[in-house]
Amino acid sequence: MAFSDFPPPAQLPNNMHHSEVLLYLRLYAEAFKLLQHIQFQVYLSARSGAWVVSRVGEGGLPCDLLGSSRLDMVMEKLFPLWVNKMVENRLNKAFDHKLYGLKPSHSFFQQMPVVNDDLPARIISGRVQLKPNVKQFCGSTVVFTDGSVMDKVYLSARSGAWLVSRVGEGGIPADLVGTSRMDMMIGKLFPSWVNKMVENKLNKVVNHKLYGLQPNHG
Repeated sequence: MAFSDFPPPAQLPNNMHHSEVLLYLRLYAEAFKLLQHIQFQVYLSARSGAWVVSRVGEGGLPCDLLGSSRLDMVMEKLFPLWVNKMVENRLNKAFDHKLYGLKPSHSFFQQMPVVNDDLPARIISGRVQLKPNVKQFCGSTVVFTDGSVMDKVYLSARSGAWLVSRVGEGGIPADLVGTSRMDMMIGKLFPSWVNKMVENKLNKVVNHKLYGLQPNHG
């Protein structure tokens, strides 16, 4: 696969991997100066918000080295609420999480933060638009819980996701499958077996591993 006016570089194979196809398309866009005419729009769905941390902290040190001294760790154990509030205030001075809809319901030390240098600038410039939770997928269209609909959207899942059809076996709604007392009792008695059985059924419809969607969780 190649454009007639732009042969692939010699280091790329004839049967290119999808990452190599993407590289080829980027080289093509750069060679013909197309990037200045392309506007990429990214939608970020943050269900519960997230604390955004830059990789470079105060004093130019890596962020994972900050707060790692013995004194810092002692202070965190003795005054966890105060330390947590101080960290959140510092993060909000660099990027107001509440103003841009990223203020999470959890405190900083309860969950791993998002480490990203470019995200605040992309949100402020409008290249990344924050959206609420995803309600449903319809082909390449995404419907969000606020009622907005976006066409031709590509899904990026950091840790994979299980895809479930809205129509289950026997033509009944998927959220009614497995809700009988017997099903719930078996689920409590044999959770691993039931989980494996459900995963196998889902993979018969869509092979999650084949398409890079196999999540780490059950």
